[in-house]
Amino acid sequence: MAELTLSNYLGLLLEDPYDTELVDGLRELLKSPGPANDDQDPLRLLEAARGGHERRGEFLAASWLIELETELITDDPDFQKVLVKELGRVRRDELMDDRGALVAYQKLGGVDSEDPEVAQAVDQIQQVEDKWAEVARRFIEEARDAADPRLKTSLLTRAASLMWQYGGDATVDETDAIFDEALAADPSHMPTARQYALSLRARGRWEDVVSVFVRAATAARTREEKASAWLQAARVLR
Repeated sequence: MAELTLSNYLGLLLEDPYDTELVDGLRELLKSPGPANDDQDPLRLLEAARGGHERRGEFLAASWLIELETELITDDPDFQKVLVKELGRVRRDELMDDRGALVAYQKLGGVDSEDPEVAQAVDQIQQVEDKWAEVARRFIEEARDAADPRLKTSLLTRAASLMWQYGGDATVDETDAIFDEALAADPSHMPTARQYALSLRARGRWEDVVSVFVRAATAARTREEKASAWLQAARVLR
């Protein structure tokens, strides 16, 4: 069997952006003395692939590729810091992974970072860890008083994200209810659909994942969002 090239791996990840084994294979390939890369710059290939995943809302795959990019960069510490900061942002804002974001931000100095945005993000995460339930309740109260559907959905999504990350099994049913309430207010809100689907995927609730994306596709405001939502539903159904 012919050796898989970097382009081969990235093509396979395009087909299944949730396959951790592909990322492991990519990492091993990139660590090899003479990786098969079709005579192309590995960083450029990774960056281009990451951009595609980001445009389709596939932020888990995008985060994996950012990690690989940071591991490849050895001669540009400033750019490496930019990538690590972006990794922290994606984990926190898109993947409901505050703890993973902290791991990235600690590499940049954590709360004592020279980058004020990093220091602020770390401080916020650390404060939320201690009082996540209180913060989530406040978001829910503000959401139910909000007249604007987009604001209502955004606040409810933030609450559900905190409950999913910190509440564990004790809050999982309520977390689902809050996500459902958020999508009822604005079913076209793709960030909410993606995060809810991420939590459902983690529990193997595949029919519900499809339902979330079908609802988002039906209500989508743009062609790009509609196509992204239908694609995510189709990935589960195939």
